[in-house]
Amino acid sequence: MSQIVLFAEGDQQTRFLMKEIAFELCFEAELANDGMGCLRAIQDNPGRYALIIMDMNIPNDHSFEAINMIKRALSESGKTVPMVCTTTDTRETLVRAWKSLGVDMVLQKPYSIEKISEVLSCFGIDHGGLDRCGGSIVLEC
Repeated sequence: MSQIVLFAEGDQQTRFLMKEIAFELCFEAELANDGMGCLRAIQDNPGRYALIIMDMNIPNDHSFEAINMIKRALSESGKTVPMVCTTTDTRETLVRAWKSLGVDMVLQKPYSIEKISEVLSCFGIDHGGLDRCGGSIVLEC
């Protein structure tokens, strides 16, 4: 089974941070600039990814629409890939709405190497870093 994490983030500095975290935790990550880039990656190779981590506040991206299209593409391919949404806006109504679309977890920004390690552990992604799951940093698990 694939252990590649697909990470969609509009902010260049945050993408750089994720590359550094991936290196430090010894897991493979591929980066997309937005939800549509994430969708294209899924459509090109739906069985390639073990986890999707996607920012919900990407400029020019409609998060609800992107989630629907990604979930539809996965469904049409017969694949299931867990999805984690990252956001600074953790209003309960938004979290519930994302969860209703099939989002498995909502992770509040800013995040750290410890938060990403916890998310990877929750979804069974092999990594060589911190190994703990559960705690206050994850809003929905």
